[in-house]
Amino acid sequence: MTIRRAVVGDARAISDAHVRSWQAAYPGMIPSEYLDSLSDRLEQRARFFTERLEAGAEIYVAEHDEIVGFVFIGTSEDGQHAELFAIYVDPDNWGEGHGHDLLAAAEERLAEMDHELSVLWVLESNTRARAFYESHGWIDSRRSALLTIGGADVTEVRYEKAL
Repeated sequence: MTIRRAVVGDARAISDAHVRSWQAAYPGMIPSEYLDSLSDRLEQRARFFTERLEAGAEIYVAEHDEIVGFVFIGTSEDGQHAELFAIYVDPDNWGEGHGHDLLAAAEERLAEMDHELSVLWVLESNTRARAFYESHGWIDSRRSALLTIGGADVTEVRYEKAL
């Protein structure tokens, strides 16, 4: 397995992993109608990732014959922190260590950024992801935000890790 910086040509594979991950990870947290509709939005997701990659976004992929996951990092919107915006592994590859490898690569790069703290946001109800982050030393900051996804209100919690 290889971790490498993504290129524009990876946008579709990143989108596939993103959508499949959401559909497998979020039933019961996000309305099923919304999750089902994501398959119809693959081109939209691919455009999103293409635009980000063209603009120089730091997205890294895990490759094992094909792209099996990705991590997206950068500076937080407020410019105060390094941020892990997204990390997803295709559900067919869950439990194989790709998430750990992607997170380790992201943390290494985040530590090189000019910030003392790294943050990430995760659905409060996503106990699997929260346990994953906590097992890697991320701490629940006790900050939260309310979002609407697919017509449902969901709460995200912020995790932090000193760099």
